[in-house]
Amino acid sequence: MSFSFSNQGETIFLLDSLKNTIDKVEYNTTEPWPTKANGLGYTLQLNFIDIDNNAETNWNAAQLHGSPGAANTIYSNDEANKNIVINEINYNSHENSNSGDWIEIFNKGTSAIDISGWVVKDASQNIYIVPDNTLITAGAYLVLVQSATQFQLIYPEISNVLNINFGLNSTADEVYLYDKFENLVDFVRFSSAPPWPITANGTGRTIILADINNDNNIAENWSASELLGSPGASNTTTGLIKNIPHFNTNVFPTVSSNTFSLNSEIECTVYLFSEIGVLLDVIECKHEATYNAKNLNNGVYFIYFVNDTFVKSHTILVKK
Repeated sequence: MSFSFSNQGETIFLLDSLKNTIDKVEYNTTEPWPTKANGLGYTLQLNFIDIDNNAETNWNAAQLHGSPGAANTIYSNDEANKNIVINEINYNSHENSNSGDWIEIFNKGTSAIDISGWVVKDASQNIYIVPDNTLITAGAYLVLVQSATQFQLIYPEISNVLNINFGLNSTADEVYLYDKFENLVDFVRFSSAPPWPITANGTGRTIILADINNDNNIAENWSASELLGSPGASNTTTGLIKNIPHFNTNVFPTVSSNTFSLNSEIECTVYLFSEIGVLLDVIECKHEATYNAKNLNNGVYFIYFVNDTFVKSHTILVKK
C-alpha cells in the first residue's frame, strides 16, 4: 500500500475492480471512538463482524501492537473488568513523608473482580504480575506500592496493598493495567507539568481522579489531593488545589538580584516550580518572606501560594 491514513480520522473505502464500494468505515480519534488507539501503540478492532462497522461502539482498542493477520484480540471484553479504574497516583513524595511511589486502583462496579494474573506496567517496561487469589470487592480499593515497608511507615493503617517493587518517573510516566489475557483494562499517561496538577509534585500531595466515570487520560479530570492523599479510601480534596494553567498566573517583576520578596495576606505554603513543573523549593510564608535566588538560573519560574482555602499563582522571570 503506497499511502497512509490520517492521524485525525478519515473514511476508508474498500472497492472492487469496477470501483464499486464494497465496504467503508469513517473512523475518528475522539470519543465515542476508542481514544486509546490514537498514538499509544494500539489499533482499532471491530468487536462483532455481523454488526455495522460504522457504529463507533462496535469498535474497541486492541492489545499492544494489535493482531495483524490474526483474530482480533481487543480491549478486555469482560464488561466487569472495565470497572477497575486507576484512581490515584503518588509519583513524587515530600521528603518528610516519603512513602515511596504508589498507584491506587478502584472497583467502581457492584460485584467483586478477580484480578489474579493481571499485569501492571510502566513506560520503562517494569512489570508486576498480580498474585493468585487477589480479589477487589465492589467499591473497594487496592494500592500498588513501590515498597510495602516504606509505604507502611507513613500509612500503617492501610493493609490492602501489593508490593510491585518498582517506582514511577517523578516528572512523567505511564501506568498500564492488563487482564490475565493481556487485554488492556486501563491506562494513564501523567505528567508533573501543566495541564496536570503541578502542586502534587513533591509537596506531600497526590493526583486523584476527580470523577471515576471520567476519562482518566484527560489531565483536567485530575486534581491534587489533600496532604498525604487517601490511599485505600475514597479520594479527598479541598476542591481548590487543582490544575492551574499558566494563563491564570500573575506576573511578578523581573528578578535581577539574588533575593526577592514573597508577600501573602495570610499564612500559607509557597511552592517554587521550574518552567517544566519540577518542584524546586517549599517555603513556609507568614505574611512575608525573603527568598534567596542566588542558585536560580536565568529563566521563567512559577510560584504558588497555597493554604486550605485558596491557591494563588505567580510567574517570575529571573534575569541577573
